[in-house]
Amino acid sequence: MKKVLFLSVMVFVTSFVIAQSNVSNVTVTGNDNGVIVSQVDDVNTSTVLQNGNGNDVKVNQISKWSSAANKSEVSQEGNDNDAKVDQFNAGNQAKIKQDGNENWALSQQTSSGNVNDFKQLGNKNYAFGHARGTSKNTIYQEGNTNVATISSTAAGNEATIKQVGNGNIAGTIGYWTGDYGIKQEGSSNDAKIDVDGNYNTTFGFQEGDDNFMRMNVTGNTNVVGVSQYAGGNISNNTIAGNGNSISVTQGTL
Repeated sequence: MKKVLFLSVMVFVTSFVIAQSNVSNVTVTGNDNGVIVSQVDDVNTSTVLQNGNGNDVKVNQISKWSSAANKSEVSQEGNDNDAKVDQFNAGNQAKIKQDGNENWALSQQTSSGNVNDFKQLGNKNYAFGHARGTSKNTIYQEGNTNVATISSTAAGNEATIKQVGNGNIAGTIGYWTGDYGIKQEGSSNDAKIDVDGNYNTTFGFQEGDDNFMRMNVTGNTNVVGVSQYAGGNISNNTIAGNGNSISVTQGTL
């Protein structure tokens, strides 16, 4: 019954694509996989590739007020992975690649000109990114049970989380219940977290414009938290070792 429903959904999408100049390409190899693609208005492009068993993908694209295309690419290799892309407005680009088992990723984009690029290699990793207003979010996780979440809610922000190892935390599961690994409220902010090790915890918050933040962590069970307010702040943080803690607050609250 699941396969019949899946087929009917895809036939509907294909006919809609032809009428509205949208493009949807889906390739699935394996068993008990599911794909749902919804494209509203025109100039949306979606590519989905799944190889394995029990994987799920949902792509929602709504292009408004612009002739610039929304583009989505999702690739999953393994079993029981879950990926979702939401794009509203136009000119957004989203890419999710998951290689392993039981990984989860959600890319959300509102307004125009946003770029989300997520890659997870391993098992039970968790990635979330929300970009609004010409922002760029990048997540790379290699290992198992890592968590990375990003929220960028104004123009020209850049945020990157790279975690190699196991059990590293840069955010909260579910993403709506607690702190983000990187949260930016303002314009032209730049934040990067780079972790190589196990069971490290990092959080960064930037409010205002033109803030700059770096966290470079090598080792295990370290904690880094940075909060910047008002704008124009710079924070560089480096740890090499185990069990260290850094807390930085800058600007006018």
